[in-house]
Amino acid sequence: MALLYTKIPLQVQGVNLSLSTMHNLNANPPILFLHGFGSCKEDLADIILKPALQQYGLLAYDAPGCGHSHSDNLYAIDIPFLVATASAVLSHFKIDKFHIMGHSMGGLTALLLVHQHRDRVLSFIDIKGNLAPEDCFLSRQIFDFPSDNPEAFLDEFIVRTRETKSFSSPLYASTLRARVQAGVSPPPSTFVLYPTAMMSLLYNPQLRLLNALRANGKPIMTFLGLPSFRTAQVVAQTGVDGVIIDCEHGHISDDSMHSAIAAIAALGVSPLVRLRMTHSYLVKRALDAGGQLAWAGFRFSSQGIDLPTYLKTANETLITCVQIESKDGVKNADAICAVAGVDMVFIGPNDLALSVLGYVPAKGDEPEFVNAIETIVTAARKHGKWVGRLSDNGASAKEHLKSFDTAAMSYDIRAIQNWYRSELQVARL
Repeated sequence: MALLYTKIPLQVQGVNLSLSTMHNLNANPPILFLHGFGSCKEDLADIILKPALQQYGLLAYDAPGCGHSHSDNLYAIDIPFLVATASAVLSHFKIDKFHIMGHSMGGLTALLLVHQHRDRVLSFIDIKGNLAPEDCFLSRQIFDFPSDNPEAFLDEFIVRTRETKSFSSPLYASTLRARVQAGVSPPPSTFVLYPTAMMSLLYNPQLRLLNALRANGKPIMTFLGLPSFRTAQVVAQTGVDGVIIDCEHGHISDDSMHSAIAAIAALGVSPLVRLRMTHSYLVKRALDAGGQLAWAGFRFSSQGIDLPTYLKTANETLITCVQIESKDGVKNADAICAVAGVDMVFIGPNDLALSVLGYVPAKGDEPEFVNAIETIVTAARKHGKWVGRLSDNGASAKEHLKSFDTAAMSYDIRAIQNWYRSELQVARL
């Protein structure tokens, strides 16, 4: 069956893509091919000439910023973004089960994709694949030869590659300009020197919220404001993915926070701690108690692993989140989201409304309020960050999850009040 070449439009993490694809899909699970930096989808085109492989369909595409594919934000492209792109391509072609083959940078992308969709992958071939982003040839070049001029960096990169004394380097260098768009390599200031939660291969089934974020599972959280072990249990049994223990606005002491964490975690739900201040000792207390996120510079911690393993892998199971809920935060949203190591941005709509509009709650359609939220979301997507927000109820959470990665649905105190008000109104009619 002849190969078909098509352009498909996708939106990944708020970035608009036009991907150049090559495929000859049939009824059998296909081979998904992910190429390396400076390569292209055609690297595997000869597979259709192999009689033993003709039973398989093939799906390959030029990665964003490479070959004939285009992106409206090249700086958003990193390994987690490439993983999300591969997931979006599979969804576009309605592919469930698949074989996967990745080369170099595509090998690392494939490795993380397999990690997310292990029940859908039938086989995996990794061709000289990288094991971490900092292991990539391109990453080392960015640090060793930094440049804030994308065109100059690519020109110099080509010269260095051409002059390298290794097989095929001149040939590889001769095609780079045709296969890579200048700007697809971000400036060194945007790189993180250690594996983060967004790119880690580590898997801990107890990190329910973090695992759902990685898999684009749209997790739902809620707030806990009552200092009660039993209330924490009841809320955790409702089916939420995470419970935010509110030590800032709630009346929760360290003792109550520790008890709530134990109650929530025992039910397989992620316990999250919203700190009253950002002092390091408060962060340590929350994490030492088993909290998976400390809210202020939110931090996820790992549960169920020994101390030596934790010390080696902490950064890979900790997610750093910042909250934006003021005019100044909106004004500086791009700079905040550009900070290396920040993984998620959370929007507090009530404080944001008070800062932007001067009153709460917002009606939701005020231009200043809408623009403020769009500014934050756009900045988060531009820099490849997860983004979440508070939602008042299930209907608003469902709507928000169309454009946000996670939502925190209401509050235990508000839920109790709303139920009694509603039922008392019925009883007194």
